[in-house]
Amino acid sequence: MSSGSLTVQCTKGLVKIYDRTYVMYSGFMTPNELIEFCDVPSFPHTATHVDIANNLTKDPVKDWQRPINKIRLEAIRANVDQAIEKNSSKDTLMANPVLIGRSDQIPSTPSTTQPNVNAKQHTVEYTHTDNSKHDVPVPGIFDIKISKPGAE
Repeated sequence: MSSGSLTVQCTKGLVKIYDRTYVMYSGFMTPNELIEFCDVPSFPHTATHVDIANNLTKDPVKDWQRPINKIRLEAIRANVDQAIEKNSSKDTLMANPVLIGRSDQIPSTPSTTQPNVNAKQHTVEYTHTDNSKHDVPVPGIFDIKISKPGAE
């Protein structure tokens, strides 16, 4: 589906809790990009209620989502894949917000998707006498590149 990486244009926001500041980014991706690049930390179908409760008492919590319904996931993918160029009648949008996170408290593994955040660059033409073009940062806009392990 992709080359192993995805760049998402995002706005940057700051959340303050007392004297602590947390950086957050907001952007958009298609449902199929979400399926391809993100993992859901879900507990296994075989987990007992006691297993789930015990997991929630440990820091960091390993799995907290219900198990993925693979049949439903494939139905969403198939529905999205019905889009036709130059014909919007089959387009599918999912406007539901999805929180995607990366934690410094969880160690990286070979299967971890690694984000790379860069200030958005935009080429602009100056009205100087030479009409030169320059790449300049766009304030508050960032490109976040998500690469699969081994991809670049």
